[in-house]
Amino acid sequence: MIASSEKFGFVLIERWLSNLKSIAFLRLDNRELDFIKRYF
Repeated sequence: MIASSEKFGFVLIERWLSNLKSIAFLRLDNRELDFIKRYF
């Protein structure tokens, strides 16, 4: 149960990261790019 929940969380995080990156690259907003560089 714990392993499946960890895998599920990892998939959610990966999906969120890909969405965040695509949004940042589409908008090319300096604030969002700084946000990504700061936390990743």
